[in-house]
Amino acid sequence: MTLCVTVLPEPEVGLWLRFYIYGLHGFMIEVIFTAVWDFIVNRDWALVGCTSVWSLFIYGVGSLVMERFYRRYHATVPLPLRGLCYVAWTYLWEFSTGMLLRQYGACPWDYTDRNYNLLGLITLEYFPAWYFAAVLTEQILMHNLLFVSLYSQDSHNRLYHKG
Repeated sequence: MTLCVTVLPEPEVGLWLRFYIYGLHGFMIEVIFTAVWDFIVNRDWALVGCTSVWSLFIYGVGSLVMERFYRRYHATVPLPLRGLCYVAWTYLWEFSTGMLLRQYGACPWDYTDRNYNLLGLITLEYFPAWYFAAVLTEQILMHNLLFVSLYSQDSHNRLYHKG
């Protein structure tokens, strides 16, 4: 018995543009998450969120890896399981980049005060948030970004090349 894998074609949107969009998306989500988390914990109505410039690189690369997984396994791995794979990757990537940044005194996060943390670099406390963010990123941003150029080309052809 062979497993048929349907790999999505290489996206027409360039690698660097996808990296940039994914990085900015992660940047924005992190600012919103930290603002909402601070509101829940401290009732801070200012909703001041924060992140680090390192996040642009971390989210950009991390999402490109998720995109590759999505392109390869979208048809064979159910969404709930893909979400778990994304979170596993997220924890591995967050831990690895955190260890590297910590070597230079540049790690912008520290979860030592959180429950279920590993060396203060990752915490299972955020598992639901990571899962939700990963699935939304795949379903809304990633899927649409991979196909945006195809839709644009079809729209262009319909509008300007009636025939």
